[in-house]
Amino acid sequence: MAPASTFKRAEALPEAIANHIAQAIAARELADGERIVETALAAELGVSRVPVREALKILATQGIIDGGGHRGYKVVTFSQQTVASVHEARFAVETLFTREAIAAWREGRSDLTLLDAGIEAMARAARNGDTTEMLEADVAFHTLICEAAQNPIYMTLWTAIARHVLIILNLARFRDVDLWVVVRRHEAFRDRLKDAVAGDLSADQIRDILRDHILPERRGYGAAGGHALDLDAEPLGGPGGTAGTTLAASADSGKGAGAAPTRRATRRRPSGTSRS
Repeated sequence: MAPASTFKRAEALPEAIANHIAQAIAARELADGERIVETALAAELGVSRVPVREALKILATQGIIDGGGHRGYKVVTFSQQTVASVHEARFAVETLFTREAIAAWREGRSDLTLLDAGIEAMARAARNGDTTEMLEADVAFHTLICEAAQNPIYMTLWTAIARHVLIILNLARFRDVDLWVVVRRHEAFRDRLKDAVAGDLSADQIRDILRDHILPERRGYGAAGGHALDLDAEPLGGPGGTAGTTLAASADSGKGAGAAPTRRATRRRPSGTSRS
């Protein structure tokens, strides 16, 4: 992991450390079941144990790691049901804040052009062929939409699941996927949001825009041997215990012009972790 000096200054230190750990899990630097040692991690990051302890508590509360106290913490296994639950929660929360963001953009209370910077961040990741950078830019793009909604409740809900989304996106899409496909899909999503701002869409139409953007992301699980979320299926706990999932094939294919070869992060294993 990088030293604490690289953390975003706008973030509280425990939140920054929590994001750092989540990014390491998303990049598969920390594997399922891997132990996180508080003292070693604090030493590696060059911070005291207090913010590390708070960061671990945050991640434990959100279900990304498990344990605490004398037992220490371990990275949880992202089961099929966990993945399906996150997908459903994400779609519900994003539907709410996208609707309010469109209203805020239409009324001039938020700046729609900020999404262009989000697209450029993804394009930069694609030029670099950096999957980890793309993961972070993808989640950051959707955070820009949530910020545009100017609703603290929705921001709290999004923040609570954004780290899960970061991790699951890596499991779903960024293996053997041309990163320029991700850029083009977000450009298309941005353009549909602009059309929505210029028009007068119903809540169902806004939901359809979001569905069209998110559903292909879920289909990335087919290529990785997992399951994709059917947003029209029964909710979790529905008939048959299917957790609202269906098998789906990969939807992303084809190479974009000038695409760099996709590379996985190859950073060393953090010294503050160990296998159990």
